[in-house]
Amino acid sequence: MSNRKSLLHLRKLPPKMLALAATSAAGPALAVGVVANGATAWTQYGCGAGCHPAAATFKAQKFAGATEAGILIRLNLSITNNAGNVMGAFSTLSTQTREDIAAYIFNPTAAPAPPPPPPPLVMPGPAPAPAPAPTPAPAPTPAVPPTAAPTASPDPAMFANTEVGQSSATAAIVITNSTAAATTLATPALKPAGTTSEFLVTSPPAGGTRCVPGFQLAPGATCSFGVQFAPLASGTRTEKWTVNFVESGVPAREITLQGNAIGGASAANSPAGGAGAINWIALAGLAGLAVTSRLRRRP
Repeated sequence: MSNRKSLLHLRKLPPKMLALAATSAAGPALAVGVVANGATAWTQYGCGAGCHPAAATFKAQKFAGATEAGILIRLNLSITNNAGNVMGAFSTLSTQTREDIAAYIFNPTAAPAPPPPPPPLVMPGPAPAPAPAPTPAPAPTPAVPPTAAPTASPDPAMFANTEVGQSSATAAIVITNSTAAATTLATPALKPAGTTSEFLVTSPPAGGTRCVPGFQLAPGATCSFGVQFAPLASGTRTEKWTVNFVESGVPAREITLQGNAIGGASAANSPAGGAGAINWIALAGLAGLAVTSRLRRRP
C-alpha cells in the first residue's frame, strides 16, 4: 500500500485509534491539537505558573521523548485518576481542549503572527488643503487606579434560613482579579478567621472555573468558590473569611459570610413554634380534661 493510501486509511480511524497509532509510530506524532489554542488554554487554566513550569521545561521533565499523542493519553489518565484532587477539576475540559494542551506541551511554541501587510501605494497628487485649526480637547478624566487586591462577589454572602444540623444549598463566591497584574491563589486559598466554622467550602456550581490553591488569575479573570451554610446553633451566624494570595504585594481579600439558623434547642423549648408548641397545646388540653372530670364527680 502506498504512503498516500496509508494516510487515507488512517483518516478513517476514530481519534482514539489515531492517538494510539501515533504513540507507536517511529516518526513524529500525528497532530491532534492546535498549538496556538493550547498555549491559550495552558494560561487560562492555571498551568502557566501555578500548576507547572513553562511548557518547554515541563516537557523535558515529564515527557522527554514522548509523542504528542502519548502526552495526550497521559494527560487524560492523570485527570481520570485524580478525580478528588486538583487535576480532577479539569475533567470538564473538552476533548479538543485537551488535545490542544497536549499539542502545546509537545511543541511549546505558538504559531507566529502573520507579517503586517505592506503599506498601500500612494500616487502623488495635488497638495491637500490646509487642515482647520483643531478644537481644543477636553481635559482628560483621571484614570481610576486598580484595586490593590482582587474583588469578591457577593460580599457579604447571605444564606437563607437553614435548620441547625443541616446544610444549605451551595452558593458561588466569584473572585475577580481587578488588579493590573496576574496573581496566584495561596494555600489555603479560602480560610476562616477562627478554628471552628459553620460555613463549608465545596465545589462551586457548574459553569464556573474553580478556585484552587496555586491557580493563577490573569488581570480581569475570574474563578469561584462553593460555600454551604451548616449552622451549629440557631440565630444569625456571621463569620469573616479571607482569600489569600501568594504575592507579597497583594493583600488578602476579606469576605463576610452570614446566614440565619432556625430550629435547634432554642426553638424546641419555645411555646411559639416547633415541637415545643405541640407540647404546650397537649398540656393545656390535659389540664382542661382534668377540670371537667372533677366537676362531673361533684354531687
